[in-house]
Amino acid sequence: MKDRIKQIRKDVKLNQTEFGSEIGCSQAAITSYETGRVVPDKSIRLLICEKFNVNEAWLETGEGMPYREGLIPGLVHALSIMPDVRAMLEEKLPHVSDESWRKMNEAFKAFLDDMK
Repeated sequence: MKDRIKQIRKDVKLNQTEFGSEIGCSQAAITSYETGRVVPDKSIRLLICEKFNVNEAWLETGEGMPYREGLIPGLVHALSIMPDVRAMLEEKLPHVSDESWRKMNEAFKAFLDDMK
């Protein structure tokens, strides 16, 4: 399980402190999970699955697909094969205004409507 927890954290591009913050744990707790010194209790494992769209069976046993169907795993994969887009998004998205988010939302909605 230790390697799977670390893989999730790396997939979502968070350091141990940030990942811990997302699930209500300290950086030290994440280190102990990733080194295998401590196995996270059931409530923490369920929170990881919920927060990061992880397949619970995969987290527990390593069997099956790491992520449940949905947007996040698709985005992670898409961005992994489009490094130029990913780099641009990582640089620009932290500075996007609310108005720009609204414009992006409208553009994506129009794009999805066109695909129907």
